[in-house]
Amino acid sequence: MFRQTLIITSTLLSVCLGTVLPVGQTAIQAATPHLTPSNNNLPLTLDAPLTDWTTSRDGKYIYALVRNELLYINATTLKIEHKRYAGSGTADIELGPDDRLYIAQTEATSLNVIDTGHGALLNGPLTSIELGRTTNRIALAGDKIFYIDSYYNDINVYDRASGHNMDIGSHFHNNRYSFSSPDIKADVGRDLLYIGEGGTSGGSITALNMTDYSFQSETEGYGFMYPPSNLVVQDGTSVYYAGRRMNADKVAQIYGSYMDQYIIGTNGEYVFTTKAVYLKNTYSKLFDLPYKVEHMISMKDGSMLMHIGNDIQEDPHQGDHRIYSFKDMDAVKQLAQDHQMPPYSTTVDSFGSNVLNVNPARTDWEPQVQAVNSDKITIHSVNPERLDKLDVFLSKEMVTEAGRASKPIELRTREFTLNFPVALLQEETSENGIRFRVMNANAQERVPYNPSDAHEKSEYYHFEMTLGDDNSAPMDLASYYGLEIKGGKDSPIKHHPVELTMFYDPWHYNKTERLHFFGYQNYDRDWAYIGGQRDTEAHTLTAPIQHRVMVMLEYKKTFDDIRGHWAQQPIEHLIGRQVVSGTTRDTFSPGGKVTRAEFVSMLSRALGLRGTVTDGSFRDVPPKAWYSKDVYAAVIAGITQGITGSQFGSNDTLTREQMAVMLVNAYRYKSVQTAEPQETTEAGVLSESGKSFLDSALISAWAQSSVKESVSLGFISGGNDNRFEPKGLTTRAQAAVVLAKLVEE
Repeated sequence: MFRQTLIITSTLLSVCLGTVLPVGQTAIQAATPHLTPSNNNLPLTLDAPLTDWTTSRDGKYIYALVRNELLYINATTLKIEHKRYAGSGTADIELGPDDRLYIAQTEATSLNVIDTGHGALLNGPLTSIELGRTTNRIALAGDKIFYIDSYYNDINVYDRASGHNMDIGSHFHNNRYSFSSPDIKADVGRDLLYIGEGGTSGGSITALNMTDYSFQSETEGYGFMYPPSNLVVQDGTSVYYAGRRMNADKVAQIYGSYMDQYIIGTNGEYVFTTKAVYLKNTYSKLFDLPYKVEHMISMKDGSMLMHIGNDIQEDPHQGDHRIYSFKDMDAVKQLAQDHQMPPYSTTVDSFGSNVLNVNPARTDWEPQVQAVNSDKITIHSVNPERLDKLDVFLSKEMVTEAGRASKPIELRTREFTLNFPVALLQEETSENGIRFRVMNANAQERVPYNPSDAHEKSEYYHFEMTLGDDNSAPMDLASYYGLEIKGGKDSPIKHHPVELTMFYDPWHYNKTERLHFFGYQNYDRDWAYIGGQRDTEAHTLTAPIQHRVMVMLEYKKTFDDIRGHWAQQPIEHLIGRQVVSGTTRDTFSPGGKVTRAEFVSMLSRALGLRGTVTDGSFRDVPPKAWYSKDVYAAVIAGITQGITGSQFGSNDTLTREQMAVMLVNAYRYKSVQTAEPQETTEAGVLSESGKSFLDSALISAWAQSSVKESVSLGFISGGNDNRFEPKGLTTRAQAAVVLAKLVEE
């Protein structure tokens, strides 16, 4: 693995390399451990995140999923005794009653099953159960395998005895077929399946009978929760989820709350959250932890295993992932009192590439890496073929001088170019410097899977930026640069993004119009279309960095029922931009009618609206409806309104005149220069040929000007008989065509 650090001042460039340095640079020394251990064993260090883990029934082994491999870790020594291929996009692992490991895959339509031989086999046979769906969470109960479809987030059950596979969402009292970023856990003794929701649903939990799939009880969430997919932790008579403890028999009964992050485990009388330890029954905090715990397992002997990610307060810039063993709570308490981590080392037992702690080496900045011309300052980064980590620090002096001279700063590597605009350098919060981090070694493991039907064409890059001194917390780039609509107002927009330019191989891209940037959204654990500006001569794609994880992909999704259809091209274009999707996995239904809620959701995605309001004045827009945020975002942005003060008409089929009004409002919202409207005649609205529509008198008064403008802009046209048909219904294909015109304006 390669790491590089650039500390850019007015006189110095500090480069921290994990390989041999160029002549003239100081040799790198490995950092020595400087902390007092809490236990005798050093932790296991991984260079990739742990996705999920479980233990053998006797507690001898930890079975851990890391980067699509299964690690057999000795629970006593924390040594990796064996590793093997586990699957494609591995997301969850459960030990079944038959002592077989069941592994969910987000990139394959089967569950992988590995025989552990009751803990004695390190290389047991691997078999698969074909489900016809990708999966991201599983729960086992006898012959039944409950699983979450990773694409639609609906709940299914596979019966191994009968081979029957079914969707059980329709058995809920409110006919809910899918959940927001759910996790599931089976309680065989109670015959209950617990379903926990995350993301914007905010930690609600539902209990379902596992025999007849009937609804048992439910508790509502309490606001935004990240990460959205958290473990449901069971302990005796209680269920723990998000930050709350509930009655395991009736989850609607809430015992109390632990308010630091979310609960990851319990140990006797203690409850562990990601950041603190609480007393179970009094809900009082005992102490904060000096690190963020990603996963935790309590062993039968009272010891604990903890997986620590790379968000460590002791050294927040470390990219390693470590597994620690604590023999008892006294060891954890001592750790909290010392406010430091036990020492760790990267050894041959580490998984993947070796990673060393290094002291920076210094070299003169001036003639080797700086190029100053009339319009920008360019820094050429020295790095090998593959760059795994890059830390860039633009000092106060550099930022001030570049901002005063109105010169952007450009950083070039072999793989990409970063451009820091003048407006960002002149920000008041940039006065103490700018730190920018780029990682690609671990970014892919931070996200569940590629955007559906996309072909990976670049590394996954994880970005963090800090304005101010080095102690400032990294910002969420999506919220910093994006337009977020909340509380009836547009929040202030700061739009001084760092731009990312990546190179692509022209020999592999005959259809570069399908090459786009996508960004991963933490708040709903999904991918967002970013797009990008292509330079066909330089073979580059450029876009602002607006998400912490970005990837360049070629998107090739299509549907069987649009092949050869007159609207195939605009439909596929909008699919690639994630504006529209299919009615099923294989069909688009181009002739199907479009409801008002569906079209408003398409418009919101096309404009990149990020609404947060889910509950407003419309009685027919339930807070948990999939379209609620889109509807209220569009209303707040002035794109649409209800058919009455209390009714939006969500399920009403969209008429052509309603579509015209929404399109023109969306067009104005984009702040694109509006074409001069054509004049009307006494007969009414003019058609695209300049003639009055024969049915212009049928156009509602509130839609007259919008219909006229939508026609003049080329969004909508009349029929061959010179009629507009204002009350005519809109098909999905027609909606796709007009939306494609809007996004290209």
